[in-house]
Amino acid sequence: MKTLLPDTVEFIVTPLDVDAEVDIFDKNAIDQYDIIVIDNYGTFRWRCAEVAVRKLAQGGMIVLDNSEQCLKACEVLRSHGLVQIDFTGFVPSNGYAQTTSIFFRSFLKFKPLENYQPHRGPAQPNPPWHDA
Repeated sequence: MKTLLPDTVEFIVTPLDVDAEVDIFDKNAIDQYDIIVIDNYGTFRWRCAEVAVRKLAQGGMIVLDNSEQCLKACEVLRSHGLVQIDFTGFVPSNGYAQTTSIFFRSFLKFKPLENYQPHRGPAQPNPPWHDA
């Protein structure tokens, strides 16, 4: 896949280890990213979210996949003042809807309904991942 990407995209692959994933991102020579996609092993996502906030360029955006199951990662990003917008829909490999959220800085601040966000899709059978 890496050979198909333009030079402006950095594709990072690490072993399935929380410290390896967070460290390579945190210690990367690039100080700021315009777009950060968090789509790694679920229980590591909140730690990557903490680093992503520091690495996000002014006017940049963070994309968090499966955010309905990563409530801790969502809270980390919102607690740093980022606005969350959810996109929920069916995916080809599942019979239920999933959510992807984007986060960005803005002067507009909306309070989540029922003090958490996102809410599970109508047919999502799985509860949020523990500590994700």
